[in-house]
Amino acid sequence: MGACVSSINRPRKYSEVLSESEQEKTIQAAVRRPVKILLLGSSGSGKTTIFKQMRLVHYGPFTRQETESYRQLIYLNITDGLHAGISRMNASGFSVTEENRELLRTVAEYGHDLKDDEPFLTEYRHPIEWLWKDPNVQAMYANGNQAGLPENLSYFCQNLDRLFNRRFVPSNQDILHAHVRSTGIAKACFSLQPGRDLLLVDIGGSRSERRKWRHCADGANAVVFMVNLAGYNQSLREDEDTNQMEDALDLWEQTCRAPWFRDTVFILLLNQNDVFEEKIMRSNIKDFFPDYKGPAGNADAGRRYFKDRFRTIAREAFTAQNRQFYCHFTTATNTMNIRLAMAAVQVLSLQHASNPANPQAL
Repeated sequence: MGACVSSINRPRKYSEVLSESEQEKTIQAAVRRPVKILLLGSSGSGKTTIFKQMRLVHYGPFTRQETESYRQLIYLNITDGLHAGISRMNASGFSVTEENRELLRTVAEYGHDLKDDEPFLTEYRHPIEWLWKDPNVQAMYANGNQAGLPENLSYFCQNLDRLFNRRFVPSNQDILHAHVRSTGIAKACFSLQPGRDLLLVDIGGSRSERRKWRHCADGANAVVFMVNLAGYNQSLREDEDTNQMEDALDLWEQTCRAPWFRDTVFILLLNQNDVFEEKIMRSNIKDFFPDYKGPAGNADAGRRYFKDRFRTIAREAFTAQNRQFYCHFTTATNTMNIRLAMAAVQVLSLQHASNPANPQAL
C-alpha cells in the first residue's frame, strides 16, 4: 500500500504493523480516494469549457451569481475580443475598411467591466455589429481566420439582439462559449458512483503556467490533454512566431516523456472539431504542414493526419512502459459530445485506479 512503518533495526511487514480492522480501514480509505484527472493543454484548447461542462452535468444549472459573472464576461469577450482580434489583423497586414476605423476606437473606449446587473449599453450594439460585418473582417474570418480572431465572436455576434436586451440572462450555451484565460489551478469534485468521487483539476496552459503541471502530478490517475484542432493555421497568442499546433505537438511530447507522469493514463482530446471542419474548407493544412499528403478541404483526412502525428509521439514515448494511446475528437461546447468523451475518460481512470499496471483500451 506504500505506507509501511519501520523500526530502527529493520522494516516490518504491513501485517505486523496494522491489525486486521486497521488494514480494512486503510483499504476502504484507498477505495474512497478520489479518482484524480488533470486537464492539461495549451491556452485556448478548451480545457475550461470542459470544466464548465462537467459542472453542468454533475451539478445542474449555474447559480444566479455564476450567471451574472458570465454575463459580464460575455460583454468583455465581445468588446475586448473584437478590438484585440482586429489589432491582430492589423499586425498581419489587414485592417477594417476606412469608414469603420472610428467605430473601432469607439468600441475600445467602452471595453471595461460591467457592474452587477448593469445592462450592455445599447449605443454600442450597432457599432459592434458593423465592425463584425466589415468586409475585411469577414474575409479574414472566412479564409481560415489566420489572424486568430476569437472563435466565440461568430457565436456572440449572431446573437447581438438577444445579448443587448436589457433583460438578457445567459443560457448554458452562452456560458459555454464565454472564454476567460485560465490561470492558476481550479479543482472540482464530482460523484462517480457510491463511494467513489472524481477530482477534476484544470491547470492554466499558457507558457508561464505550465511549470505548475508537475506539482499536480502526485496521485493523478489520468491526464486529459486538450488540443485546439482548429489551431493548425494560427499562432500562439503569447508568441506570434509559434504555430499553435506545432506548440501542442511539442508540449504533448514533453508531457508524455515527463517522469512525473510515468504511471498515468493519457487521453488526447482533439478539440474544436466543429471549427476545424469549417476552417479546412478554406485553409489548406499543407500550407502549414508541408508533409501533409491528404486532399485539401477533407476534414476526415485532416483529422487522421493530426491524430497520427500525436500517436507517433505517444508510441515512441510509451514503448518502454507498454502504455496505450487513447484519442477522441470533441467539440467542447457540445454537451452530449463531451458527456460521451468524458464517460470514456472516467472508465479509463477508474480502471487505472483499480489496476494501474494494466489499463485496457476502449
